[in-house]
Amino acid sequence: MFDLFPPHGLDQTIHVAVLVGLYVLLFTTEVFGWVWSGLVVPGYLASVFLIQPAAGVTIVFESVLTFAIARLLSDGLGRAGVWSRFFGRERFLLIIVVSVLVRQSSQIWLLPAILGAIDARFGTSYRLEGSFSSIGLVLVPLTANMFWKLDVRRGLIQVGVPTLVTYLILRHVLIPFTNLSYSSLSLTYENVALDFLASPKAYIILLTGTYVAARYNLLYGWDFSGILIPALLALACFSPIRLVTTAAEALLLVGIVRLVLRLPFLRTVNLEGPRKIALVFTVSFALKYLLGWALAPRTPWAAVIAPLFPAVQVTDLFGFGYILPSLLAAKMLATERIVRVLYPTYQAALVALVLGSAAW
Repeated sequence: MFDLFPPHGLDQTIHVAVLVGLYVLLFTTEVFGWVWSGLVVPGYLASVFLIQPAAGVTIVFESVLTFAIARLLSDGLGRAGVWSRFFGRERFLLIIVVSVLVRQSSQIWLLPAILGAIDARFGTSYRLEGSFSSIGLVLVPLTANMFWKLDVRRGLIQVGVPTLVTYLILRHVLIPFTNLSYSSLSLTYENVALDFLASPKAYIILLTGTYVAARYNLLYGWDFSGILIPALLALACFSPIRLVTTAAEALLLVGIVRLVLRLPFLRTVNLEGPRKIALVFTVSFALKYLLGWALAPRTPWAAVIAPLFPAVQVTDLFGFGYILPSLLAAKMLATERIVRVLYPTYQAALVALVLGSAAW
């Protein structure tokens, strides 16, 4: 076994899986022209299937159900002349709203009934761990959105194949031959949003954040690279240090990527679109990798730093949301504006936090 990843850091997070999944998705986009969307889905979903397959099946089921209900509402309202068919930000907002209702129904009624029937029939004892159901907070709407863009058949293929390839790489290469371990997995949303029953406030803030972002985009033309970004930052307000580390990581990525793009062998390479996002996230992963080893136990500097900050772990210094700082940095690089990206995003997040908390 190779100690490839720094201990007490990347070896117990799904950043590695997200990186692998991102490159698998980039390959399918470049070679087959598949849709470049749901960037965290392959790595995140592959990790879930590794840890708890029942949770993975549940997410796929809820994603398909979310898509079906949202599409039915959109087409039904359009045919009845009550409303036009949903598209763009309104479509994704509809998907998020429906996904929350689906997850509520699934966790309270559908899943207990289904698992109870299976247990009664086969004498099993299936159950879902609440600590892993938080992942549906983002995975279900992102996956359902891919189904809408492609239809269910193509969506299952273009979601399933990258997820399967990522799963195989993790299961048969990285986990057996490196120190990557999911035995004590650290989830970004672990202390922010558990299952619906345990943390309904998180879902209320998520819905409020996506609505605020959609309205700001309509009224002021503010582009957040996805209305989910301010909503997730609103959730990060539960741990304010995450707001600081997310902005700091995004700014650091902008500076480093600008320097990287000046390298002679990269000046003439086409690194726009999906390639630039992959490059930014690769730099983000490299920074976390170096930071993990720099603060790893048994290093001289770690022995000096640890007594000064005894309660701080390496993962506490990471930005929120795996790929969220990279998306912010990519937006800054594309627009050549820093304040015009950070200010609207953080303002929308804080407004969502206030309104969502008031509603709660």
